[in-house]
Amino acid sequence: CMGSIGRVFFGSAPSVLILTNLAYGSTSLSGNGTSLIDMTGAPHIFKIGAEFPGFTGQFNAGNESTVNYYRSGGSQYVITGLTYQNLNINGTDSKILLGSTQINGDWNIDGSTVAVSAEQANITATFAGDINLSAGATMSANCFDNLSLLSTAQNAQTLRGNSNTIRCFNFTSHKSGSNGLSLAASTPLVIKNDLSWKHSGTGGIFADGGNTISLGDDAFITG
Repeated sequence: CMGSIGRVFFGSAPSVLILTNLAYGSTSLSGNGTSLIDMTGAPHIFKIGAEFPGFTGQFNAGNESTVNYYRSGGSQYVITGLTYQNLNINGTDSKILLGSTQINGDWNIDGSTVAVSAEQANITATFAGDINLSAGATMSANCFDNLSLLSTAQNAQTLRGNSNTIRCFNFTSHKSGSNGLSLAASTPLVIKNDLSWKHSGTGGIFADGGNTISLGDDAFITG
């Protein structure tokens, strides 16, 4: 538990912080006000198998650090509305994004279900790297109503479903560089509302990888 002025600094040397379930309950982390988790300065790893009853302070994962949420046996909730470098969600339970999230690297979903509840409707996951679903990972049907995906990175990006569907409400990709966005093999894309591609680079805009793209409303394609 971190108070209103709590601080957790990882330091300048690569390190690992692990929060796991205890024998008689769950480890938990909460903080508010000016609480701060600072992972800058080195490629740190934060392995979280704990509950987060509430964290409204500052969270800085730096440019290289990885946050890895994992758990088997019980729901897992991703910290709400924060910025990550690489975000991994692992395990056999549903994982719920509690608020809009920015991922400056890759979003890896391994053996888990991303489910966004109606109480957390209209959130956006902004990602600059790839989205990878593996080991039977899925994006729940409620992502159709409650989760939008936004790609603003100028680098090449890939969605990998590994025979599972990428589901969202809106999908937006705006690029001015020479790299586009691709669907890997066996990655159907289903969008309930709008698809917006605005690419002004000289390279490929979008590669469908031979997949089916289902669209519920409008397609805006420029470039």
